[in-house]
Amino acid sequence: YNPNAIRASLGAIFQMPIATGAVDEVKSWLRAQRLTILTARIDGATNYAAVDFCRPTAIVLGSESLGLSEHWRGDDMQAIALSMSGVVDSLNVSATAAVLFYEAVRQRQPAEPTA
Repeated sequence: YNPNAIRASLGAIFQMPIATGAVDEVKSWLRAQRLTILTARIDGATNYAAVDFCRPTAIVLGSESLGLSEHWRGDDMQAIALSMSGVVDSLNVSATAAVLFYEAVRQRQPAEPTA
């Protein structure tokens, strides 16, 4: 609920349900909902483009400076990464979120009819 985050959301924060909790509470809730847990990590083994976002999914992002803590590693979590070109080794977390969410929306769109 940082004022900068609220302003950057352009009001979207008021249009969707938001919940907060301790890491263990959040992980328990995600598991209880039977969501696929995707963790965006610089060392992720799977490229985001190879992931099936059509199933119920939680995308977990960390801070720009520290990334995700070790709490977000586990057998039931899939570490994904955005490939980088050149000397760049990370993206701004909002840019990462935009790419991942766009891919999830793209995959969930009905196929375009062919002429």
